[in-house]
Amino acid sequence: SIETSILSVTAPGPQVIQGTATIKFDRQINEHGAYLASKDPSKYGFLAAIPDPCDGMIALVGGIRYSLKTLKADGIRLFTRYGNDNHYLGHPHNSNPPIFDYCHKTGRAGVDLLISSPSILRTMTPSVKITLSHAGGDLRHLQPSCANTLPDAGLTSYTSEQMTQDAKKFYSDTALSCNKNQLDLLL
Repeated sequence: SIETSILSVTAPGPQVIQGTATIKFDRQINEHGAYLASKDPSKYGFLAAIPDPCDGMIALVGGIRYSLKTLKADGIRLFTRYGNDNHYLGHPHNSNPPIFDYCHKTGRAGVDLLISSPSILRTMTPSVKITLSHAGGDLRHLQPSCANTLPDAGLTSYTSEQMTQDAKKFYSDTALSCNKNQLDLLL
């Protein structure tokens, strides 16, 4: 049974507003999430919205610090991509895919985090959780293939077993998860 719900804002998130107004909107979202979570902390938590990293690191770091230290957020809500030219997390390429590509983009972000920043997943404290949207996208389907082929191709220094272990550290929300087959992969 589900005992705790984690509240978070979904795409496109606060970035629907451009410029410095986004920072204020992020703070309003986070303060409301903290208010709701404080009503019954055993039942509710929240993931903080953050400013677009492409708009500058000062606002980003300040937003993260305020959310985690002052508001006591349970984590940070990261989107698959940021910026007007669609920068994916952990990967410098960009794209402008159609809406049906959300799940693939989420899986791509997960794989990018596994192979381009593996030290993050291996060294982060147990209290830090990375939640992938869309039930982890296609990562759950493709992770075994990636874990077997990427080390052999020299694209990561980790073994297949290490990549599989790291992939299990991801949490997933259930956005765009509408059938038993998708949900079974999360168990």
